Amino acid sequence: MAGWCKGLVETYDNTDLKDRAILGYWTLELDFTHRTILEFLDSEDVKVDMKSNLHNFDPVTAISSLLVVDILFDTDKISQRTRQTIHVLLKLRQNHELDCAPYDYLDHLRAVMYTDISSGAIVHMSSLWSKHNDYRKVCN
Repeated sequence: MAGWCKGLVETYDNTDLKDRAILGYWTLELDFTHRTILEFLDSEDVKVDMKSNLHNFDPVTAISSLLVVDILFDTDKISQRTRQTIHVLLKLRQNHELDCAPYDYLDHLRAVMYTDISSGAIVHMSSLWSKHNDYRKVCN
């Protein structure tokens, strides 16, 4: 995330978030590093530019990508933080119905997760994966 967004968007640990039932014990949030970034993005000129230049931009997909980058830089792929990030990522994508056959994004995420981890951890991650994804969805 730092390579693309350093100074604009950062993750913060916010322990107040763990009271939100839908996210479980998720305590990370993405936020702009300064209020002026949001003010800039909310200005009418920028909105017009974004609408004409960012064809098919999906903010949920962008946030998904930022979360994957956060996972990539976690040295412990089976840490509680990484498992929570994956859980939130899968729920987010499922809630917004972003994944459908042929599931390229999910296959990419699986490859990221299985890099440099033991087979026991892979079994755990596979059960988490199966629990939170419905592979029957087909794109329209």
